[in-house]
Order: sequence, then structure tokens, then C-alpha cells
Amino acid sequence: MRRRLRECEMKGALLDCWAFVFPGKFLRLEWIRGGRHCSPNFNLGKNLNTTNSKSRIILIGLLVVLLAAMGCGAATKGQVRYRAGLAALEAGDYVGAIKLFNESLEAVPDQPGPLILRAHCFGMLGRDNEAFADYSAALAQVGKSPIDEDGTIAGAIYHNRGMLHMRRGEYSKALEDFEQYLRIGPPGPYARNSIAWLLATCPDKSLHNPTRAVRLATEAAEMDDFKNAAVVDTLAAAYAVNGEFDKAVMQQTKVLELLGDGADEGMRNRLELYKAKQPYIDVMAENVAQ
Repeated sequence: MRRRLRECEMKGALLDCWAFVFPGKFLRLEWIRGGRHCSPNFNLGKNLNTTNSKSRIILIGLLVVLLAAMGCGAATKGQVRYRAGLAALEAGDYVGAIKLFNESLEAVPDQPGPLILRAHCFGMLGRDNEAFADYSAALAQVGKSPIDEDGTIAGAIYHNRGMLHMRRGEYSKALEDFEQYLRIGPPGPYARNSIAWLLATCPDKSLHNPTRAVRLATEAAEMDDFKNAAVVDTLAAAYAVNGEFDKAVMQQTKVLELLGDGADEGMRNRLELYKAKQPYIDVMAENVAQ
């Protein structure tokens, strides 16, 4: 993806690119231009509350949003509104961000970037139907663009939509979206981690697949050299549901060692569960207002 972004910039495309990355504890929104991270401290961790037990699946692996090769007048207005929307989003003003993304889309219709971020805002406000509509529209637009030749953007949209299904207790639909992310997205730990977590901890036990959960979680952990605590946390849960509690205890202990004081209560409680030879079930569904 980085190579493709660089190629577009060299061809003179007007390219604004933001990426959500999960460094292991919270989501971070980074500015990327030509493949270079220019603002690594611009983060959304304080607003997204990603350390609680309902967010153990990595929410977003890598979500790239873009405005590319637009006409000068409309593009300028669209970009101004888009960037203002990002600032509002970073400040936790989701209603204000939605308004600004609306204006950006009025200036330059059918941009995937504002659609994706507006969907995120709708989700944060519990307006799930509008979020689903924007994710679907964004997928349609991304499918028409050559910028996503490796599936990074579409895969991340499927992942976001899957997380929304998870929150609503629609576990089968969530799994479908995560599987789609795994099929079309670039190689990496994120889709594997999300699928493994669902297969290991879903309240709907008909979806449990301990053997596959262990395999996918192991593959994801290996990609980060077992240093990503969120992924190792998933591996421990997979071992537990597979009845391998000694391994679960070992991996969960490693999670606490990796995070130190940053480990949350849920992670500590899971260690005690595994010592008691009990698997972990993650009840993620919430009552979300429409």
C-alpha cells in the first residue's frame, strides 16, 4: 500500500491520506504522505476507549482514507471541510464532524474518505443504520478506485462494519465481514486476530472453532513476534477455549508482562479464569439507539 501511495504522489495525484493503526493499546490516527508518517502523536485513543473488554478485537488494522486527483476548486473546498471534520473527530465532536463531512461530500461527491469517517462517527453515536449505509457506499466507491489494488481500504471497511455487527450481537454477520477482510486484505495479523477472538470468545457457542482460533491467533502473534499484547491476549483465549489452560496461563501472563501497569482489569481477570480452567466469553452486544 505504501508503494502504491508513493506512485500516486509521483504521478501528480492530489493525495490526502490518513491511517488508523493499532499499536497494541489504543487506536492512533496518523497522517501519511507519500508513505511517510508525519504526525505520529495525533491520536484518538482518549476518545475511542479501546482498552475495555468490549474492544479486545483489534478494531481497525489499517484504515486508509483518501482524496485523490480531484478538480482544483471543488477539491479545495472539499479538503478544507474534510480536514475540519478530522479535527472535530479528534476532539470527540462527532455531530460536528458529521456536518463537516457532509459538506465535503457536497463539494466532491462519492469520496470514500469522508464516507468512512462519517460512518465511524455514526457508529460512535449509536446511529448504526446510517453507519452501515456509509460503509456500504464507501465499499462501492473503493471498488471503482485503482488506489486499493491490494485490498487495504476495502478490507478495513469490512473490519469496521464487522465490529459494528459485533456490538449489536450480530455475530454471524460480524464473522462474514471479518472473513471477507481476510480474503481480500493484505497479509497481516489484524483479520486473523479478529476472527480468532470471535471463534474463541463469542457468546454464540455454535460459532466456536477452537482449533482454527488457535491456528489463526498463533499466525497473528508470529507476525508481531509475540510482542503485540492484544494479539497474545487473543492467543491465550484461543488456548483456553481449546482446553489448553496451561498454555493459556502462559500467554496471558505474557500479556501482563508486555503491558505492565497498562494492563486492564479484564486482562487480569482472564488470567484468573484460565488458572481456574475456565474459558473466557466476551459479551460485546450493547443496546444501541437508532
